[in-house]
Amino acid sequence: MNSLLTRVVSALIAVVGLFSLFYFFRERGIHFLIYFTVILGGLEMSRLLFAGAPKILRWLHFLMTLFIFTFCSHGNIEEKAVLFIILFAIANLLFTVVCLVLHEQFQDLKQLLLYIAKSYLGFGYILALPTFAAWILYTPNGVEWFFTMLLVVFACDIGAFIFGSAWGRTKLAPKLSPKKSLEGLIGGLVFSIGVALSCSLMLSHVPFMVFALLGFLGGLAGVGGDLFESLMKRVAEVKDSGTIMPGHGGILDRLDSVLFATPIFLAASLLYTF
Repeated sequence: MNSLLTRVVSALIAVVGLFSLFYFFRERGIHFLIYFTVILGGLEMSRLLFAGAPKILRWLHFLMTLFIFTFCSHGNIEEKAVLFIILFAIANLLFTVVCLVLHEQFQDLKQLLLYIAKSYLGFGYILALPTFAAWILYTPNGVEWFFTMLLVVFACDIGAFIFGSAWGRTKLAPKLSPKKSLEGLIGGLVFSIGVALSCSLMLSHVPFMVFALLGFLGGLAGVGGDLFESLMKRVAEVKDSGTIMPGHGGILDRLDSVLFATPIFLAASLLYTF
């Protein structure tokens, strides 16, 4: 019950905090919070992916992530999308070249290739996905779409915990997250679909069944994001991604589910505009 209470309270605090930021600072307040997430998440990502690598690579990856997000996460999406694609490609190429130049600092060529591959993964995870989240804000009805995404993902997390605790028997991914169950996943999806349908009141121009689909896909994406971060932590042999939240881990431990849902809700916000 304490764990459930923690999940519910954390979700409520997050939503209330975001509503407060929006009330006082509008879209810029939420954008600032995403920027803060990129800073902390970028540092945590470097810890997870580049442990044992030369420190210059960890800082290069972090600074390039911050630079690209700063210049591409706001304004006209069509213009910024083109710039983002170009800078994203340049960042990957530059990081690869630096790794090749420093190849003698790696154990062997397999390790060199592994860190290059990890850099691509890192740019996608902590640069592209938060950028998508920020872009949602700058679409028509962007704030409504953004909060719909959060509510759907949080609902799935809470529903999965309730159903999993009460009826969980079939392990979903025992090597990644032993406590997750198939029954919990089903319960989480019931919650996320229900919340998504409720959010249709905010976006009445969108077909009702689209929200049922978004609830299903958003819930699945959230669970996938949670499992993916569990994979990274197990490979890195750490319990939490960070320590920014005592007793709750790092920023990625709290927002891993949301990050995976961003492409889905960005696509919906772009497809269903006035």
